[in-house]
Amino acid sequence: MKPTLVILVLILLQQGLVAVLWGVMARLRLSRGPALHWAAASGLVTAGLVLIGQRDSLPPWAGFWLSNALVLGGFMAVRRGVAQFAQRPPADAEQAATWAVTMGALAFALGEGVGWAVVAVTSVGLGLVMLRAGWTVARHLAPEFGRRVATGCAVPFSLIGGVFVLRGLVALVFPSAIGHSVHADNVVNVGTTMVFLVGGLLLQFGLLALVFARVLLRLRHQSEHDDLTDLLNRRAIQQRLREEAERLRRFGQPYSVLSIDIDHFKRINDRHGHPAGDTVLQAVGRVLRDVGRSIDHVARVGGEEFWMLVPG
Repeated sequence: MKPTLVILVLILLQQGLVAVLWGVMARLRLSRGPALHWAAASGLVTAGLVLIGQRDSLPPWAGFWLSNALVLGGFMAVRRGVAQFAQRPPADAEQAATWAVTMGALAFALGEGVGWAVVAVTSVGLGLVMLRAGWTVARHLAPEFGRRVATGCAVPFSLIGGVFVLRGLVALVFPSAIGHSVHADNVVNVGTTMVFLVGGLLLQFGLLALVFARVLLRLRHQSEHDDLTDLLNRRAIQQRLREEAERLRRFGQPYSVLSIDIDHFKRINDRHGHPAGDTVLQAVGRVLRDVGRSIDHVARVGGEEFWMLVPG
């Protein structure tokens, strides 16, 4: 079997297993919407790769046009899942236009029998979708995960996208170095499929890292914040008090603590019920948070008691 076909089979198995994994993740409701997109993406890529592997025995419309339509659809599902994960608009109009232009140009290239154009069109289309997905990860997840983590998670998208765009450019400049299909046995295609195999694996690890990073951040937030008001809880404010006390001891930096209690709060619960009391607590929490500076810390430490830590 040709080396490129061996690698394509490995990629096929990889994507099939990943589709099952994301299906399980969606079942467990871990980022359910994005996970369903990524499961569908792996399924589409798997189906496309099956057709690519059988190109020699299939008519051109199935071996080339349909296979690339499926793979491109899979890449777009990855990008749409990323946009949903980052809570960004899905850019469906842009994606539909990209798909229509790419597949229309591919149909024209196949009709004219221009092999290098087939490779160039499909490669650039696939590459641009992945680069756009990487840009979404790097830019829109940086506020949540930090710039370094978001950039690291964007690397697999950018790597796969860059390789495909480069392959398309090589097809334009050196058509004979590419051949008419990715399953053609030459150095460039073997390199491309190897990058796709490794990059696909890294991509899945990156997506998993995004999901679990968000879960860990939410668990950390819940462990430090009051469920009702979303202010710091007693344990979290006490930790910050210890830090301020250490700054006072070492550097002489003063701080103040305001202890704020709602007068006659029990009357509110007795007369209007506990839901009304909860609304009052939430309103007081918003006021304290709004009047505080960016360096101040507000906490609900129990019942109707609040603390406000004021450095300086």
